[in-house]
Amino acid sequence: MSPTMSETENALTSLLSRSEAGARCYLERLRGSKVVFTNGVFDLLHRGHVE
Repeated sequence: MSPTMSETENALTSLLSRSEAGARCYLERLRGSKVVFTNGVFDLLHRGHVE
């Protein structure tokens, strides 16, 4: 399924610079959140992966 134009535009406007990403990670850690990164497309672990 291809993304819609609005989904693509939303993804492009949500990109952060390296310094913005660092600042955002710092703030999220202060809030007690765990920050993780993925490379490319990812899929959540679900039952189909372990059967």
